[in-house]
Formats: sequence, structure tokens, C-alpha cells
Amino acid sequence: MISRKDGKNDCQTRACTFGDQYVVGLTRRGSGVSASPAAERSTAQTRYGRSPTPLSGRTKLVLLASLLVIAVITAGFLSMTSTEPVSSKDVGFNVEQDGFASVDFEVIKDPGSTAQCAVQALSENYAVVGWEIVNIGANTVDEGADQGRSTAHRVQLRVDSPAVSGGVNSCWLVEDSD
Repeated sequence: MISRKDGKNDCQTRACTFGDQYVVGLTRRGSGVSASPAAERSTAQTRYGRSPTPLSGRTKLVLLASLLVIAVITAGFLSMTSTEPVSSKDVGFNVEQDGFASVDFEVIKDPGSTAQCAVQALSENYAVVGWEIVNIGANTVDEGADQGRSTAHRVQLRVDSPAVSGGVNSCWLVEDSD
């Protein structure tokens, strides 16, 4: 520290004291005191730690390749697990006459495969009052929609008591016995 004859600190050097603190890199300019950019960086690094170093080109390439591999594996897994061999969609329900109800539904499957669907009619307390297993045979690509994958069907069910709703309980593929 350099002292002046009047007892004040001369802070034109790289190190000064203010009171009981030792400060590096401060300069006195006019009436205010400001830190040099190097001193500000040094103080910030002391207080908050080093700033992160930028990633190298090789590290960025490895991270990008890893993310790409993970995305491809995830897409492959999802495409294999999300394709059901056969599914159905309820379209409508109608009470025909005493003891009968009709259920309209669509079946989505490969046109060349044969499926069976369990169709049911339900009472107002959700009891099954009518049930039938329906065969959905193979069809051509000209039948139905989506190149033969989706076909519409109507089934008439005999019911034991009044039905208020109906639909497909489940569908499954069957082996062709040729």
C-alpha cells in the first residue's frame, strides 16, 4: 500500500485498502470507486465459482449422436407396442322391438385376417342383458375404408330385459383353419 502525506490511501496501484478490507484491482476515479473488469471477474469467480467452460465440438457431436440414438430406439419401441392387431369402435345402438336390440360398430384390422368380436347389450344398471360373439371374416382392400382395414358391421342381439346401451366388449384375431 502506498500512503500519501495527508494519510489517505492512494488507489492508483493494483492493491488498496479501504478501512480494514484489502481490495485488489480497484482504482479511484474522481469521487467514486470502481473495479476494473479483471477484478470484477476475479471477485465473481471467488464468490460464485468458475463460469462453465463451453462444450468442445467433439462433446457436442457425441451428445447429439446419443440423443439421436435414444430417439430412434424410442420411436421403434412405440411403433411396435402401439399397433394393435385388431380394434373396434362403437358407432350406434338401437332398441328394435321387444326382446331385440341392434349394435353398430367398426372393426379395424388387417384385411386378410379373421377376427371375432364379443358384442353386448347393457341394462340401465350395467348388467349384460344380451351377448353374442360375431365372426369378422377376411375382406378385400376394396371393402370398407382405409384400403379394407376398417369395416362397418351391424349385429342384432336378443336381450333378456330392456337394454339402454350396447357395444363391443372386445375383439381378437383368430387363426384361419384352412
